Amino acid sequence: MNRLAACLSLILLAGAARAEVRSGLRGINIDPINPWANPSPETVKRLGLTRVRFVYKVDHARVFEAVERYVEAGLAVTLVLNNETADLVGAHWPPGPSKAAQLLYRLNFARAATEAGIRLRRFGDRVSYQLWNEENLEGSWVDPEEYGPLARQTAAALRAAHPKAKIVLGSLLHNGDSVAYLRKAWKADSGLIDAVDEVGVHVYGEVAGRAGRMASSYLPFGKPLSLTEWGECGLSPQGNGAQIRAAQAELSRLPAVAEAFYFSWSETQSPGCGYGLSEPRVQPDWQGELFDLKPEMAWAFRPDGWGTWESLEPDVRAQFEAAYGDRARARWETEHAWDSDTPGWRDARRPE
Repeated sequence: MNRLAACLSLILLAGAARAEVRSGLRGINIDPINPWANPSPETVKRLGLTRVRFVYKVDHARVFEAVERYVEAGLAVTLVLNNETADLVGAHWPPGPSKAAQLLYRLNFARAATEAGIRLRRFGDRVSYQLWNEENLEGSWVDPEEYGPLARQTAAALRAAHPKAKIVLGSLLHNGDSVAYLRKAWKADSGLIDAVDEVGVHVYGEVAGRAGRMASSYLPFGKPLSLTEWGECGLSPQGNGAQIRAAQAELSRLPAVAEAFYFSWSETQSPGCGYGLSEPRVQPDWQGELFDLKPEMAWAFRPDGWGTWESLEPDVRAQFEAAYGDRARARWETEHAWDSDTPGWRDARRPE
């Protein structure tokens, strides 16, 4: 399919978008190295989430163990490859200014990606790879003229090592310069866009109301989008829960957005912003988890067809209202999520 046909297909699909929250949009950013952001696969699935995303860093064994644990439980995994990944093969960021140093860094980055691909290719399309992260921001900045060949060569190495894996092009912070950055990277390496399956974007701030304009700005690249991080800083848990639902409803009407990963599982991943679905605990809870879910947010990713507060019998609602007052609905939605077998309410009390 040529570039024009791909763009037209995405535009036409938008008219036939379905309203329900698609499985691909129910993703979450976690951190297996952070004990407060390392939920069990069972807990992730109970909330209706279908996929997790985290960085390939620290050491091979811990990251690979996490990938295996989530994939074997039926969740999809997106593995972020960035400067921390290249550190594992001794390629420290940033490389020197010379062309030779940049070329060597590219080769080492592709080598680190290849090692991951060989180890994980048995999982087929359940594992995806993202090439760098916020490459258009200070702190993780890569010149677009260098990012183009870096990403294209790494994508080629991954195709050989893990043929069935999806490859996501970076994750640009969506701002006034992100589209221009991507054009420059593409100009620097004409094979860049054809080498990947999706374009990764971070969207912070209000998503509902601006997602359509954001998605339209990337249509010329002819690839689906992966919103690998999204969220809004400073909202209350109630406001965040409402925003999550509104954003997912809008994203579900945009077929050009293939995936979305909310930021984040734990408040410890970005302290002070209120993004986290959970807050850290000093001691494990009754399930062995080191966090408490925020009731107002925890059930925002529920799949279609599961029970709703409105569908409860009046006496059940009254029981929760008597116990929790104006937080009754949020509390029920969290308790409801603990039933991992079948959708439905069991009891307001957690087991002792």
